[in-house]
Amino acid sequence: MLHLLRTRKRGRKFLGILKVDLSKAYDRVRWDFLEKVLASMNFPAVWVGWIMECVTTVRYAILVNGSPTKEFTPNAGLRQGDPISPYLFILCMEALSRRMEALQRESRIKGLPVSRNRERISHLFCADDAVFSFEASPESCNELRNTLEDFCTVSGEMVNYKKSHIQFSRNTPQKFVRYMRKPLRVRSQERMGTYLGCPMEVDGRNTGTFNQIHDRVIQCISSWKYSCLSPAARSILINSILVALAAHIMSVYLLAQKVLKRINSTITKFYWGGNGQTKPIYWKNRDTLELKKEEGGLGLRNLTSLNQALLFRQVWRISKNPHTLASRVIGHKYGKDPLAFARDGKSIRNASWAMRSMVNCARALKSGCGMKIGNGRATQIQEEVWALKELVTFKERAIENQVEKPKFVSDIIVGQSWNVNKIWNLFDRECNSPDSKPELLLKLTCKH
Repeated sequence: MLHLLRTRKRGRKFLGILKVDLSKAYDRVRWDFLEKVLASMNFPAVWVGWIMECVTTVRYAILVNGSPTKEFTPNAGLRQGDPISPYLFILCMEALSRRMEALQRESRIKGLPVSRNRERISHLFCADDAVFSFEASPESCNELRNTLEDFCTVSGEMVNYKKSHIQFSRNTPQKFVRYMRKPLRVRSQERMGTYLGCPMEVDGRNTGTFNQIHDRVIQCISSWKYSCLSPAARSILINSILVALAAHIMSVYLLAQKVLKRINSTITKFYWGGNGQTKPIYWKNRDTLELKKEEGGLGLRNLTSLNQALLFRQVWRISKNPHTLASRVIGHKYGKDPLAFARDGKSIRNASWAMRSMVNCARALKSGCGMKIGNGRATQIQEEVWALKELVTFKERAIENQVEKPKFVSDIIVGQSWNVNKIWNLFDRECNSPDSKPELLLKLTCKH
């Protein structure tokens, strides 16, 4: 959505994204509102009673000079740290989500279009943060303000206007920006900042966006400066804490090698030096430390491989779950998923850095992927990896003699077995005796 916002430089339709921060979101949930939401979703009355008993029987005490005061019972709120609290809060936010969907069906608020004549996205919720995207107009801004005020009234929530802000597309005149942000009572910014600790606007050309990862690693190491840590303890802290600091961002963006080298250098220095104040002696190189313990290494994480693995997990999830919102948005926007782009070897233009990161990662790991043959109607013989771990090609004589060479794998299948004669005529032979078993016939399709 931000990519669409940044690239909209002309036109009469203005776009806006409002980032809303709810102040003390868990502590302000009204219990009567929660009970009505659970009842409206047709949960069993007995189960709703159990949940409300868990929520309403809580008691608190305040520590004053280290001594607890008399316990008291609150009138609202969900306990932080309770495993069920996040799920209950999501159900409460579902009321606002359904209201936004109703406004979009009535065309009172129009979400951002993913592509032409496709579904629109009007809101995204995660924890206590909410992002609203819409076609900016005075009417839609007023409607959105009224919706938020009504929701806060019935649920007990309160918008933190100091931490909330709005961003408009570049084709929006400044006088319209000032006019449309007034009903929402938030400030206007040119950059959206971070969302759940992850930078939202990354173009891939400026590595300064990821400097915060290196700064957080240095800050974390500085807090351990006066701790007497053994090498084993330092290796555990590196894999469990330092690498995890960057894992969230690495699962969304492909980090530049310059940034990864700086982080690796800092982590290696911490392992060999401990306090990091003096330059240590590096007894082994980084590659040895990253080997498995069974192979003589220490099992330290390789950030480059971890970055590719996390991104490829996203690629695989999008490819195998086409019903999810992310898969539908990418499919409508770009026509196919990142794995399909990598498999076809086609370049992608005018895409966000997150999308380009997934495509580049899928290309790097394409050699480890292949097609599982069913009926073979959707698998091209020379365009996709399906037999072994490389593309197959026809014999030159076969290309000259064939009037119409087969295009799909289904063209060399007869019934539920391979067309042995056609395979022997099209591909180079690897074994001397023909056999009708699919395992051997697949080997015949690999050119050596």
